[in-house]
Amino acid sequence: MKKKNWLIAFLMILGICSCSSDKEPMMLPPEFSDVASLDVTRVSATVTGLVRTIGDGVVKTCGVAYSTMPDLSHKVMVEAEQISDISVTLEGLSPGTTYYYVLYASSGFSTAYSEPVCSFRTLEYFVPTVGECKVKVLSTQSVMLSCSILDDGGMETVKVGFAYRMADNPGSWQEVEAKLNGNSFELELSDLAARGNYVFYAFAVNASGKGQSIEVSQILNPSSIVDIGDMTEGGILE
Repeated sequence: MKKKNWLIAFLMILGICSCSSDKEPMMLPPEFSDVASLDVTRVSATVTGLVRTIGDGVVKTCGVAYSTMPDLSHKVMVEAEQISDISVTLEGLSPGTTYYYVLYASSGFSTAYSEPVCSFRTLEYFVPTVGECKVKVLSTQSVMLSCSILDDGGMETVKVGFAYRMADNPGSWQEVEAKLNGNSFELELSDLAARGNYVFYAFAVNASGKGQSIEVSQILNPSSIVDIGDMTEGGILE
């Protein structure tokens, strides 16, 4: 009988110890600082910050929690690779969208979050940004046009080219498609009106629309002609 009582007492003590080991230890929550978002693009952003434990505090995991909702409902948790110095790149984001985020740190029993809630907005898609339309006069009836795309707007460029008209005829624009080579494109226009006064611009098109350069004027007179040798040395008339 005594052995049975001792066995029951031992099992009760063991149960109490095992239950107490599941209780959260008394510790201070961590401190967060230098929370910031960097390198924001149309589909990604990097969130950084510092986590510092206080006293006997323990941090087992930490990272970034983010959401498109200001109250962080439906948040996504992304764990950092190292504790204390956090740097997490968020990927697969939507363009032109505001995201709200905080840092988090977990002791294994509870999770603390940084305050206040921070935010960033991803870049939007837009029409291509094209550079200067450059004009090289080849003869009294022909020119070489060239231009570069400075920013594709985040989408594939589906068409590039040049538009031209006589200076005294504003409604007579004609567009000619060119071939894109990397970020640059050029085109020779011939059979123009001899010694004519022309206006030109370059354009590029993506799914968001058409972007174009500033219009430039050029009179095709003999004094403006650049021979082939000058062209290879960068002889450009604007």
